[in-house]
Amino acid sequence: MNLSTLAPFFSGVPTEAMKELAQACETVRFSPADLVYQQGDPGETGLLLLEGLLEVSAETDRRVRHLGLIHPGEIVGEQCLFMDGIHRSATVQANQASAALVLDPTILSRLAENPAMAVLELHLLATLGRRIRQTNLVIQTAWKVPLAPPASPKAPTFSQRLRNLLGSRDTGPTE
Repeated sequence: MNLSTLAPFFSGVPTEAMKELAQACETVRFSPADLVYQQGDPGETGLLLLEGLLEVSAETDRRVRHLGLIHPGEIVGEQCLFMDGIHRSATVQANQASAALVLDPTILSRLAENPAMAVLELHLLATLGRRIRQTNLVIQTAWKVPLAPPASPKAPTFSQRLRNLLGSRDTGPTE
């Protein structure tokens, strides 16, 4: 599989470095509707999607919420690459036939000097930055939800508004 044509951020990386990365990582394939990751399961690996389309969703308060799509060149499950004992925060399912490289902390460490890994790590940091910005926008939206007048005894707190916006169950005041 030619990684540089599937993930344009690899353009300019030497062929030998790309081959070493491809050989070090297992390639997995998914058929449409295959479960890739299940919310709540222990996580040990991340994936670099090479082809296909994955859908990300999360169950909150007995409702399933669509969180987004993972397109070729994107990484999913990346938290497992940096922290031990992580549990999946979302469910990922294949929307169409898909192929991905399996990434784990051992591969990141073993290929630390590989130019392809350096490019992949920069791409991973950019991905994390985008996701943090998206989360910040959700929080900013929650801040903008108008509060009931102060005299109202049931005015929602910020954390309650945020839980309502994100769809989690209100367990009562936590502030």
